[in-house]
Amino acid sequence: MGELYDLPREKRELKAKDLLESMDLYERRNDKAGKLSKGLRQRLLICMALIHDPPLLFLDEPTGGLDVQSASKIREKLKEMNEKEGKTIFLTTHNMWEAEELSKRIGIINKGHIITISEPEELKRAFTRLHLIEVGFSGKTTVKELSNTPGCRVSQLGDKYLVNAEEINDAIHCIVNYSRSRRLKITTLNVVQPSLEDVFLEVIKGKNHETNKVPV
Repeated sequence: MGELYDLPREKRELKAKDLLESMDLYERRNDKAGKLSKGLRQRLLICMALIHDPPLLFLDEPTGGLDVQSASKIREKLKEMNEKEGKTIFLTTHNMWEAEELSKRIGIINKGHIITISEPEELKRAFTRLHLIEVGFSGKTTVKELSNTPGCRVSQLGDKYLVNAEEINDAIHCIVNYSRSRRLKITTLNVVQPSLEDVFLEVIKGKNHETNKVPV
């Protein structure tokens, strides 16, 4: 593959060895590609794409359908290239966890348009109504009683209550006041951010950022 990029023989052989070793493929270097598993072939394709040391990479679902070990090895390599070698990587994926794990900026595309682009944490903060407050009490209460808290929607999960509110700070104050009025001790109080998948589904619904569409 290095010959296609006019790399000197010595340079391409050293580069190939480094890449194959980094992907745990060096021991299989003499095997035919067709005899490798799907995961190993995908690792090999990544090596081939990197043989000429490109500063910019476009990868389309590089871990799609792979076994856990191969997917992990590829993600590890991508993070190393970005963080240690300074390479810019454009990655498409349907795996929201993977997008959040690997990306510094995430763009969500729907029907050929970029709906929004931002840092993962900024995307989550933008959708405050998707934030939940997880609260537990030492004494007895009910969903009905806690639902009387203004602006809150309450559900129960095990021995804890999940409170959905537009204004998180106001809701926390109301919960504290509620516990004091009922003489309940708060044993747990956490603000749970939405997952990137929650944000993605909300964006796709078209409820937000409709004016920020940019043609691809």
